[in-house]
Amino acid sequence: MKDVDRTSLIGFLEAMDRAAEDRQTICVMGAAALILLGQPERQTGDIDVWRPGSQVLDSDLRRLAAASGLSYDPKEYEPEGAYLQIINPGIVNLPAVRDDTWATGEDSRILWQGRKLTVICPPPPIIAASKLVRASEVDIDDVVYLIGAIGVARKQILQAADKFPDADRETIRENMSLVEATLPVAERRAQKRKSREDPER
Repeated sequence: MKDVDRTSLIGFLEAMDRAAEDRQTICVMGAAALILLGQPERQTGDIDVWRPGSQVLDSDLRRLAAASGLSYDPKEYEPEGAYLQIINPGIVNLPAVRDDTWATGEDSRILWQGRKLTVICPPPPIIAASKLVRASEVDIDDVVYLIGAIGVARKQILQAADKFPDADRETIRENMSLVEATLPVAERRAQKRKSREDPER
């Protein structure tokens, strides 16, 4: 499978933007969001689009994917190249979102804007919490990045966890210990210092 890095991901988005006829908004999650948030050397084979957070017709999204050279939402095969994966609630569950405002009270974050296309992602605490549902080694690295580079606080992740389905909530809380064990001592101290300086975090 072809790996998509920041340069190639932006290339796909630029091609989609050129093909867009109307204003469209897609909400990305997973690795695509981490790449656009600046995580160094992060790559992926698929671009995950969270359908409930996106404002685009399926027919338009299929057309934009084709124009950029991306396969669209494969179900029974894994393409040789990069592809757009549509994620609906079910296997993955995120807090509710309406008009770009999430159940946590935070707004979606704009990651990239073109002439017609806008790419957003869930608030970073929600991304971090979603990573802790599965908590693979890569997921833990992603959460460490969100904490160290983006400034997401442990309290924010746990508050986001409260908006996840009951089945995921305790798993997220338990897996926070894996993150805390991975964080360098200096980063843990920095987080404590930020929490003291800003109690709302």
